[in-house]
Amino acid sequence: MEKIRGFYPVWKWFLQERLLDEASQRGLQLKKAGLFSVSYEFDDTKACRHRIIACEAAKGSASRLQFELAWQREGWEKICRRGKLLYYRSPAEKNCDEPKENDLLMVLRRSIHRWEVLRLWLLVLSALCIIAGYAIDLFWIVRLSVIPLAIALLLTLMIDRLQKAKAHCPDA
Repeated sequence: MEKIRGFYPVWKWFLQERLLDEASQRGLQLKKAGLFSVSYEFDDTKACRHRIIACEAAKGSASRLQFELAWQREGWEKICRRGKLLYYRSPAEKNCDEPKENDLLMVLRRSIHRWEVLRLWLLVLSALCIIAGYAIDLFWIVRLSVIPLAIALLLTLMIDRLQKAKAHCPDA
């Protein structure tokens, strides 16, 4: 088993699919995926196509089982799971359709919405620090307002990445 280290964020799922397909062509078949590493086992007898799918349903729930069965009926094999992401593969020569129950777009929309709400609250907190600092002449409070502003800026960059990933979704 070979382990390759790297950073595999959710918003680069389409690039990770391509990397998995290329590794499969070389005989490295995915065994386990994580946020910072991917484990392969060597098997050059087959080449596979990979799909990374998000499923919001809870593990063991009826809707999750229905979701997984829909993919299995179309000819996809479940490899592993990383949080809400499910990794599937099918033989490269076999033309397997994708079921219509892919909700990666919904997961990305929810994530973007959550991060935007957090960014809004940080901006409000920063504005309140500035107003309070000037109102009571404590300028150290005004200086503290830089911290939520910096975090809001980092969130803006992350939201931009998520929106770019959402643009790659077929239903976007």
